[in-house]
Amino acid sequence: MSRYPLPWFDSAPGHQETPKPPSGGFLFGKKKYIKTIKKKKMIKILICLIAGFLSALVFADTSPTSGIPQEAFFVGIGASQNKLNFNNQQTWGMGTTVSLSPPLSGDAQGGTGVNLPSQNKFAPAIQLGYFSRLKNSDLVWGAKFSYSYLGATSQVKNQLIPQVGGFINTSGNYETFTGNYVVRFYQQTVKNQISFTPFIGHAFSRSYLYAGAGPSMSQVKTNISGVTGFADVFGYPSDISGSLQTYSSTQWVVGGSAIVGGTYFLGDAWFMDLNYSYTQTKNSTANWAGPWGKRGIYSPGGFNDVAYTGTNAGTSSGNVATQALTLTLNRAF
Repeated sequence: MSRYPLPWFDSAPGHQETPKPPSGGFLFGKKKYIKTIKKKKMIKILICLIAGFLSALVFADTSPTSGIPQEAFFVGIGASQNKLNFNNQQTWGMGTTVSLSPPLSGDAQGGTGVNLPSQNKFAPAIQLGYFSRLKNSDLVWGAKFSYSYLGATSQVKNQLIPQVGGFINTSGNYETFTGNYVVRFYQQTVKNQISFTPFIGHAFSRSYLYAGAGPSMSQVKTNISGVTGFADVFGYPSDISGSLQTYSSTQWVVGGSAIVGGTYFLGDAWFMDLNYSYTQTKNSTANWAGPWGKRGIYSPGGFNDVAYTGTNAGTSSGNVATQALTLTLNRAF
């Protein structure tokens, strides 16, 4: 529930008070207040549309012989409201360091979980498919392809990836140390999402209700932006890997999708389709890696002006679950 209650929740009987904008300055508070009111209005409109659509289905004539084609191909366009959850997110990294003069080499590695916040996204939607009513029956079967461009990005700033390792010093002895990768922006983006859903349903005079499940494909991009490796070698964190490095990986990830919905025919050819779907990718792993180089590390003895080279490498894994409420206008052929 919003922290700013609707007026009829807090009013005395027979009296309604206008909710006051939140604190934080007149301009900032007013903008936040207006945004909250607009969001509530959009939710009310969406609820009214859903209620009206379901009412039309409930009171429809149950005769299976009139109103909808015996069979048809269809194509539709519309929009969806989506909520994306980024689950089981893990990242691991390993860094190496080498200098030739004086001779020195070391490495460190480690991993951690990443808490990416969920995202809400309004997106366009397209679908095409086929349905058929069984002869002398009110059963419907069919299948459809659904496509949506989500373009939803979740990110965490200054993500730490703990590291444990060691190096061989100039005396030939092995010394251990701890440290961290610091990732300025750890991002995951879901771009395109496609699903193929066979379904079965029940036909009414001008509508049918249906449910189905099938495979999905989601295009997921992982972006590791502004990586620096720090090591606690001298009793305080030292910048080992130098300038910020950025890595990205884009891949298509297989998953599954389940759907429930209903249609309402406006005529012989045009119909509305309202459905809820749940789509989840499998756990997938993205790899990132690259070289780095820098000159000099500050130590208790000052700046050592030594040329260092090394590598960064790591993995990022997890899955993405998308809940979508989609409304489309369709043409049957």
